[in-house]
Amino acid sequence: MADDRASDNKGLFPAGNSRPHRLSAELGPNGGLDGDQADLWRRLRGRDIFLWGAGRWGRVICLRLEEWGLEAAGFLDSKADRLSPSVLGRPLSRPEPFLAQGPGGPRGPVLIITPHFFKESMLPQAEAAGFKRGRDLFLAEDFAPHHYIVEVSGVCNLRCLACPRGRQTPQARRGGFMSLKSFRAAAEKIKREDPLAANLQLYQWGEPLLNPELPQMIEEARAAGLPVSISSNLNVEADLERVAAAGPDWFRVSVSGTGSDYERTHAGGLWAKVLANMERLARSRDQARSRMRIEVYYHLYVHNQGRQLSEAREICKRFGFEFQPVQAYLIGLEEVSGQLKGRPFPPEAQQAASLLNVTIDQALLAARRDAALPCPAENVIMVDWDLSAPVCLMYFDRKQPPLSGNFLQTPLAEIKRRRKASPLCALCRSQALHRYCDVYYNWPLKDAE
Repeated sequence: MADDRASDNKGLFPAGNSRPHRLSAELGPNGGLDGDQADLWRRLRGRDIFLWGAGRWGRVICLRLEEWGLEAAGFLDSKADRLSPSVLGRPLSRPEPFLAQGPGGPRGPVLIITPHFFKESMLPQAEAAGFKRGRDLFLAEDFAPHHYIVEVSGVCNLRCLACPRGRQTPQARRGGFMSLKSFRAAAEKIKREDPLAANLQLYQWGEPLLNPELPQMIEEARAAGLPVSISSNLNVEADLERVAAAGPDWFRVSVSGTGSDYERTHAGGLWAKVLANMERLARSRDQARSRMRIEVYYHLYVHNQGRQLSEAREICKRFGFEFQPVQAYLIGLEEVSGQLKGRPFPPEAQQAASLLNVTIDQALLAARRDAALPCPAENVIMVDWDLSAPVCLMYFDRKQPPLSGNFLQTPLAEIKRRRKASPLCALCRSQALHRYCDVYYNWPLKDAE
């Protein structure tokens, strides 16, 4: 049947990108899954599975399927023409041809919408094409209900204009590093409370490579069965060979241009150092024979398009990296909220705002149109470097008390209950800021090229 379904999708992917995708006949890697997992596995078994969304969550769900003895047939993404032709070895195509074919009957292909931020705009398209939730249409939360951020570094070496970490004064917020012991305990609690946990993001506001115990942390997470993602500015002296050997699943390199244009917005950084470390990272990946996927996350500003954008694409081709351009935006949300109340932005934030392709006013107007939609971050649990659990990953300041002063001592259910009752969440929703970041993620890139 798999061969028959493959013929139904003939022409969906370019020639030469096909790969075998028969599904395993065994129930998961250990021969058995429990409860809802087993039911979901039975629905997917023997069917072609397509992942809509080639970003981090698409990769996470792809790896989760592999753990269950299933394989994705391919990825779909509206930005396919700007990305690599394959992701995790699976072919990548735009979603329109797949949607035009519609569902293929009770055992036809399955579509999984993977992004948390885009699902509200993607679901109606899939349903209009005839796909039905629970039959041949699924969401990321069906496989991994929560996303976890464990901030292993509470410091950063750069002063990026759009980032509150870079704009803060030294006394504005205490910083430090999570210890290996604390990380191990946090990972064990996550796995114990949430067996479906499918990813640990080891960054948010800090530079993870500054933590000397990062390689051991990656190894601990991998041993617990938790895929690991990292994001770095690659402007640090770090043991990239050891990091690659530890086996992170996904490594993002954050840039905002090339040459002096990069140094303008990634303030304090040196482009020559980033480029040299990219080469080291690629070499370390190859020497370790690692499956680590490396992505260059290119923040689009008014000053770094054209030649710089083309140059960054060519660098990715040279090193075998994936290329992900995205509209730059101003964060954290406490400063955007303050502006709505009449407080001016700090000078660095004003400078960053003047360089945005999508103005803050444009973003706020679009966010208000989507104000009735849920918050994409409501199922994201963040653990800060000091083991506190902040209310929201999008707010940098800590004027609001955390949901927990010690994540290890507070059950997941209680953390979620406290967030639901949080005054910060109520304020954020009243200002439509819970949809603000989503606007930039969804904004068409063609408007900036």
